[in-house]
Amino acid sequence: MNYHYLDENNQEIGPVSLENLKAFRLADVIKDHTLVRSENGGPWTACVSVVGVVGIQSAHSQSPTMAKVSEAVEHARSVWLNLLSNPVGGISPAYQQLGPAKAGGAGGVFIAAYTIIALLLVYMTKTFGMIRPDDMGGFMKLMFTLLACCLTWAAAMIGARLINRREGEIGGEVFVAGTISLVLAVDLLLVSILGFGNLEVLMIILLVSTCIIVLQVFVGLTRVSGLDERIGTFMVPVVIVGSCWLSKIIVMAVYGDAMAQGVSDSFKGALLR
Repeated sequence: MNYHYLDENNQEIGPVSLENLKAFRLADVIKDHTLVRSENGGPWTACVSVVGVVGIQSAHSQSPTMAKVSEAVEHARSVWLNLLSNPVGGISPAYQQLGPAKAGGAGGVFIAAYTIIALLLVYMTKTFGMIRPDDMGGFMKLMFTLLACCLTWAAAMIGARLINRREGEIGGEVFVAGTISLVLAVDLLLVSILGFGNLEVLMIILLVSTCIIVLQVFVGLTRVSGLDERIGTFMVPVVIVGSCWLSKIIVMAVYGDAMAQGVSDSFKGALLR
């Protein structure tokens, strides 16, 4: 059975499954006293009467840093499945449910998850062996580059918001960058499975992913950063170009022109095999 609940602004949210309702309570997105009812109608009742007493780990039993990390992970867990199944339309509802600060933490978790997945694929598959570092210094460089390049999406959206003199929250832009990183993580997994020999399929995946990311940036600019749709339309290419430009600067700063040329030659060789 699915349920609706009233958020802090008394707006009705839903439908959500009972499992998601429990996850929201565990992540402290909703409270025991939050009003809940089934999607089939019926009276509003306290959340605790539906999901029961959910054990929430006390922040006092953890260090402040670990408590914040644990909280961010729980917030990410409460929305990640909906974002994977609805990577564009799910951004605004998830952001409204979490709020700017919690959404920013969840976005950071998504970016970290993407980085971990990318590193695992680099070290455990042959597909990305061309960029596999040989020492700890190389590992740290690669990890920093992956993290920084994901954050360029947030930086570009913040820049677009500031250019248009709109008030907003950095946590919102980090959250959108995190949703983009989920798409990139799925891309990496598919590429590692298919390899570079399936060029036509890879081109289709690239096209679909590009369309999704363009729509995510538009939703992020208009529903999260507060730009109107007319301005947001023109800011989408600015954000995409800005993010790619910042990523290029980061890669060049970390690896230099020689590394970029080496990767380019390796990809060409993989495509020609």
